[in-house]
Amino acid sequence: MISGWLGMPLAAALAVGGFCGVVRAGDDAFDLSLSELLDQEVTTVSRKSERLGDAPSAIYVLTADELSRLGVTSLPEALRHVPGVQVAALGRNRWAVSIRGFNGRFANRLQVLVDGRSVYSPLFSGTFWEALDIPLGDIERIEVVRGPGGAQWGANAVNGVINIITRHSRATRGTELRAATGKVSRSLVDLRHGGDWGERGSYRITLRSRDDRAGDEVGGEAGNDSWRSTRLGLRADRDGIGGGSLTVVADAYRADSGDHWLLPDPSASGFVNDLRAVQRNEGASMSLRWSRQLAARESVDVQADLAYDGLDMPGVIVSRRTTASTEAQYRFAAASRHDIVLGGGLRHTYDRLDDTPVFSAIRADVATTEVSAFINDEISLIAERLSLVAGLKYEHHEWTGDAWQPSLRLAWRPSSRHTVWLAASRAVRTPARVERDIDFTLYGLPPFTGANPTAFYGLGTVTHAPDLRAEVANAYELGYRGQLGPGLLFDAAAFSQHYRRMRSVSYAGFLPGFVGAPGLVPDYLKLFYPVDFVSSAMTSGLELSLEWQPTPRVRLSADYTRLHVGLRSSGDAVRDQGFELYAMGVPREQFGLRSSFKVADGRYVNFDWRHVGALANGLVPAYEALDVHLAWRLSKRTELGVTLRNLLDDHHLEFVPDYVPSAGMELGRSVLIGLSMGF
Repeated sequence: MISGWLGMPLAAALAVGGFCGVVRAGDDAFDLSLSELLDQEVTTVSRKSERLGDAPSAIYVLTADELSRLGVTSLPEALRHVPGVQVAALGRNRWAVSIRGFNGRFANRLQVLVDGRSVYSPLFSGTFWEALDIPLGDIERIEVVRGPGGAQWGANAVNGVINIITRHSRATRGTELRAATGKVSRSLVDLRHGGDWGERGSYRITLRSRDDRAGDEVGGEAGNDSWRSTRLGLRADRDGIGGGSLTVVADAYRADSGDHWLLPDPSASGFVNDLRAVQRNEGASMSLRWSRQLAARESVDVQADLAYDGLDMPGVIVSRRTTASTEAQYRFAAASRHDIVLGGGLRHTYDRLDDTPVFSAIRADVATTEVSAFINDEISLIAERLSLVAGLKYEHHEWTGDAWQPSLRLAWRPSSRHTVWLAASRAVRTPARVERDIDFTLYGLPPFTGANPTAFYGLGTVTHAPDLRAEVANAYELGYRGQLGPGLLFDAAAFSQHYRRMRSVSYAGFLPGFVGAPGLVPDYLKLFYPVDFVSSAMTSGLELSLEWQPTPRVRLSADYTRLHVGLRSSGDAVRDQGFELYAMGVPREQFGLRSSFKVADGRYVNFDWRHVGALANGLVPAYEALDVHLAWRLSKRTELGVTLRNLLDDHHLEFVPDYVPSAGMELGRSVLIGLSMGF
């Protein structure tokens, strides 16, 4: 039952409408019909523009129109609405986001791009979503590819690619203000201004400020997951530069996110140091992209990126990283049957990690260089009916040497409304720095447990890998995408992925530990667990989604994901137990229902219901959630909104901390009220 404090806002919202997302269309229909969705442009599958309906891959596009109607305020919240993506909140400022398994706060088999620049962190092999607080109103679309993308995007695109593409600055002229407040957010403000850059260019500047309250821990204790972030962004576009177009994207950010760490400490009561700290992420980046269209199927693209990222949690971790990269590609037609994209890139990273009682680096300063080259050839076997896409990417990394990532994709199109495709591909994951040359002490292990068979309390230290190897995954996929009837789209994909040389840890021995002066009997044991790359796993599953638009004012959708994870025993009980807890941290099934209604001129409502199965490792039970977003367009550029979340229960748990020993956080009901105004 919905509690009393929420009943009045819900009733009022149903009467008037929802949250801040200024409607971009000039009428009350959806920006794109379902038929038009198949015709929209995507670029992530083959590194070139192609129809979504023709793409030989499991891809979903979250459009700007959808983002404006969902009432979400962060990227992980938006990705919950993408079929086949596993999103779990560890609190109000932490998320675990993955595709096809192996979820965690730093899910390390997912490549995330923003306008072509990788935001994947090589420190932990993952994405700091709390630092990637991009205003959603600046996003044109989010292309999500499920399955390997190594042949196109290189290492770490093992299970999928999330490509966030921002809007061209000419589409954001003028001034827009979005402001919201509610139970979770004290304040959330986006201010944007755009204008002309001479006669052939345009620009925009966007400022975001967020101040979110902390929630409650499991058991009801006040949590420490507050989130404060500020981000300043710039995009400028200009035509007529060297016969092509130039795009400049830059940003600077700072994010302070609280956490409640339970660090092992033999000298403390209960062997636990209760640390309530604030993690600070700060940084800046700039990207320059030059593109020139030479002919219908001939173009040149060059991009250069420079980024700085800092991470600071006093007494725990202090890291600084600078990354410079450049990449170029050339697309051309060869004969009448080949559409080829080839290119290469260079990436240099300088990373510094200061020693703390928790993290200790073998070397404080590390510099790495990576060289890559790729080719992607779409071969027309039968004109407009049957095509084969062959791709290959070569990368040389200083840590792991050469890596070859091939891909073959066959697409059969019996008509322009139906595509059947199958694929075989290989992708690799480059080890993180924390696996290469960093030792960290994070785990307190009670006596007589699987990882600590001794009679003493254990202080667990994970030590860097003596033999660094790249993880390899081979994937096989089969899919269909098509229009079954007027206003009815269906998408299906089945897959099997086989992994080897996966990261795990084994037990290597112990040393006696003493709190004070050494004695005959130790106060605790220092247990050592070196990282190795010997584990293997297999995943298989089915992803289904259905969208139906019975009228121009109504859109309904359903999606279902089934995932199976199989592990191969290594013969080491400690290694297998730890690897199983990690690998099984995903639900075996997910099911979602969504609906969007234009209930009247300028008024619309969205419902999102989802069922998430229990995690396969048994640590989190199944749960169901219902979110409602309602909107009332007061004028052409003014909109009032209300977003209601987690209406089905007082609180629920979605994930447990996997990388660091932190307090578990629950999510509860919330309301967010917002206003958007354009000038």
